[in-house]
Amino acid sequence: MNLTTVPRKVAQWEYRMARVPLDLLDHQVLERYFSERAAIRAKFEGFLKGADSWAALHLSDPADHRGSMSDRRTRRASTSRASTSENADALEEAKERAMEAKHRQQEATHAGQVEAAKMRGHKSEHFE
Repeated sequence: MNLTTVPRKVAQWEYRMARVPLDLLDHQVLERYFSERAAIRAKFEGFLKGADSWAALHLSDPADHRGSMSDRRTRRASTSRASTSENADALEEAKERAMEAKHRQQEATHAGQVEAAKMRGHKSEHFE
């Protein structure tokens, strides 16, 4: 065990904890409300990549740097394909939710119109 092992592990844990709110912001806000090509998403993803690169360089064990560039590219490509598939699924799900909401709104409008017509008919009978 090296003198830097414990501080490095603590720093790695702290970095993972710092990433949690950033990941939530990315997945819960930016992905939902901004298109994939939006400037804010590109800037934020660039920031995260830079932070991850810095953390990988300074917080990882030197033995972890033995992976080749092709391994990294393969991981990035498979992650990209997975995220594209997830985005397509999320888009389809959002479309379905929008259609359901539109349908519920139309039903509510129709029900309100029917109720209003009944009330008008009921009032006119009551006061004549």
